[in-house]
Amino acid sequence: MEPNLTYFFEVSATAPDGEGPASPEISVALEAITAAPEPPKNLQARTGNASVALSWEASAGAAEYRVYYGAKTGGPYIGKGAKEGASPVSIAGSLNATLTGLSNGQVYFFAVSALNSRSESDKSGEVSATPMAELSDNPSAPDVPAHPSEPDAKSTCIVGSSKIGSCILG
Repeated sequence: MEPNLTYFFEVSATAPDGEGPASPEISVALEAITAAPEPPKNLQARTGNASVALSWEASAGAAEYRVYYGAKTGGPYIGKGAKEGASPVSIAGSLNATLTGLSNGQVYFFAVSALNSRSESDKSGEVSATPMAELSDNPSAPDVPAHPSEPDAKSTCIVGSSKIGSCILG
């Protein structure tokens, strides 16, 4: 039998005294088996306050993606707590997703799969990210030496786009 063709069938019984009447005709259409798309590539994560923004490259033939997350590297990805839902989170028609409502300071591990109309790909390579509370400018923080042996050198820390005053380097 070939895919993408319709076949018609009738069934009848045969006995020593002859063949019985045929059943009503039925038809069966065979569809081609669609292979799973390739896993998404180049998964990247960017942290924010109680959030992680993810992006990845498109997988040919994918109609949807699933974002898996959890607290254990390599899975199982049984993440809960994101406002977008428990793992996995379905993402239709986009190459990025931001999970919000995550716990600041908690390391999360992420992987993404691609789906077509029939099947799901393997998961992408894993990335990890730790959401952190945003730090605000603190102009009253004292400058500290950048290195203990250089008492006149000063250091200012920048996290993201925020100047947070002085750093302690060790």
